[in-house]
Amino acid sequence: MKTTNESGLVEEDTVYDEVSQEKVLADETMDIAGTEQLSLSAPYFDLATNVVSEDYLGFTPLARLDAKYISNTIISTLSTWGLNLDKMIGQGYDGCSMMAEVRNATGTIKEGISFFWGSKKRKVLVGNLQKLCETRWSEKHKSIRKFNDKFLEIVEALAILHKEGDRETRQKAWQLYYTLTSPKFIVTLKVIAKYSAKLELVTNILQSVNINLSEVSEHIQGTVKMLLDDRENAEAEYEMIRKSAESNSSALGIDVTGIRQPRVVARQMHRPNHPSVSVTEYYRKSLFIPYLDSLVQSLQERFSEENKTSFEIFCLHPKVMKSQSDLDMKRIIENMKRFYGDLLDNFTEDAWTWISMWKHDKVAEGDVAELSHTDLLDKAKFLFVIASALKIALSLPATTCSAERAFRYLITTVTFF
Repeated sequence: MKTTNESGLVEEDTVYDEVSQEKVLADETMDIAGTEQLSLSAPYFDLATNVVSEDYLGFTPLARLDAKYISNTIISTLSTWGLNLDKMIGQGYDGCSMMAEVRNATGTIKEGISFFWGSKKRKVLVGNLQKLCETRWSEKHKSIRKFNDKFLEIVEALAILHKEGDRETRQKAWQLYYTLTSPKFIVTLKVIAKYSAKLELVTNILQSVNINLSEVSEHIQGTVKMLLDDRENAEAEYEMIRKSAESNSSALGIDVTGIRQPRVVARQMHRPNHPSVSVTEYYRKSLFIPYLDSLVQSLQERFSEENKTSFEIFCLHPKVMKSQSDLDMKRIIENMKRFYGDLLDNFTEDAWTWISMWKHDKVAEGDVAELSHTDLLDKAKFLFVIASALKIALSLPATTCSAERAFRYLITTVTFF
């Protein structure tokens, strides 16, 4: 593994010897030169300090964005940097593609918030808007939700600033006012705000300190079911969104009939081309349903039944073990043995010894949940396989947010070259 300097560049030949199994997080973005850059980082359990650590490894350029090329690039880059791929037991990616309308609407929201944050006189007109950070999921969802809650105040404030601000402020306020009051933007805002409010709770759980991915996986399944129910009842769900958009439009004196259905042609490659008999049907098919499908696909890929097996490693925590029957633990042990293979050699016997130790332990029920990772590792000091499993669980990544944080170095990195 290699470290980086202050500019985000990988330095040569710095290797960590005292490291348990590693995981790799990957995300990509475009730099200011127009080159797609892949950010790689690795969380791991540091045996020297007995804590979970994470290192940003560096950027590597991408010539293509198909899955095969990206995966090959990751493997070759990690090998070049000197990482032992035999110790890699986890991977995470962030590749949720959204339609252009949603991406543009989110960009407009971010631009609008930045405009009001740029001046105390502007900010006082709308109160404290939540800044939108693209790489922090919970903040992004919260920001969109609050923007929607204050939408009417924001538009009215832009109208005031267009009349009373200085030349630069008037021009920018008008540009934002024109964009925000378009019926298409209002509809898109209502769609993404509805589900940002729901996903905000999920992302807060995913970023909590004492996260149990096994429990989170169960919660995610419930969220997916909710999204699938909305997908099944898309006509009724979208109708409520349309009415909310219409209510906002009417309050602002906007003619909602101004939204038009794009022309449908026989062959279309650069925009949605859904046959429909009305504007409502068109945007339900081209915006609402694809957005739901994208959310469902992303959650199902990250928390699929196949991935659930890897999360069962959290069942080694005494709190979880005490709530499982012997039959359930037998199934979990077999799943873990099959999934982790040689990384947890001779796991079965150690696992049953571990279960027996806690079954007869005098630790109070209420205190079990408060056990620190140091307490658990101390208890497992003679059960080396269990100790390894606990270290894997401690460093198992829930999200790829940390890989995204490296994007702040892109401008520095490009300038450096």
